Amino acid sequence: MLSLAVAGCSATPKDGELVEGDVRMQPVTLSTDQGAARCAARSMLMHRSRVNPVWSSTVDAPATLFVPKNARVLELSCIPAAGGPATVRYLASEESAEAKQGQAATGAMFLLLGGLPALATGAAQRTDVYEFPPTVTVSLAPAGADRASFVSQQVAEVERETEEWRRLRWSMCEAERSPGENALDARCEQGLDAIKKRKAELLAGLKAL
Repeated sequence: MLSLAVAGCSATPKDGELVEGDVRMQPVTLSTDQGAARCAARSMLMHRSRVNPVWSSTVDAPATLFVPKNARVLELSCIPAAGGPATVRYLASEESAEAKQGQAATGAMFLLLGGLPALATGAAQRTDVYEFPPTVTVSLAPAGADRASFVSQQVAEVERETEEWRRLRWSMCEAERSPGENALDARCEQGLDAIKKRKAELLAGLKAL
């Protein structure tokens, strides 16, 4: 059980990962449906809501984008190489099998170590244990005047992806709420308001195409 916990939470990169600082970076195969594009990615939400999202990267798609495995939501904005409006996507990560393995190992170590729970949790917990989709294809705005289908598709994606972002942000705020506290703190309220504002901006931009 002890070896399982250590192996399940190792910093050793795997499956093409890189390491930057002490964070593992997951390779994501990025492409578009219409050729080359310049894509800018940035973190919007990390593994804890109080951790400032500071990561960003720019690549020319198609390419491999290395993203931090301690992030929960990334914003991806791609502009066609030939010119045109940007397509904005939001990618949410999920808890990896490794994280679940680490949690199981933590419980086992807690039982083994008895009076040393801090040692058990410290050995088993890492923050870079989330996974994004391994491949992402971004739809770019068509060059012609007929963009109705594209706009409809993008509106649906923005609605779905920002709602997923909001739900994840809300759940993290709930988990981090102090015992006995009923209202969300100011930081959580601001974060949720920022998601709402960003969604409105994107929808207004799409409707103007």
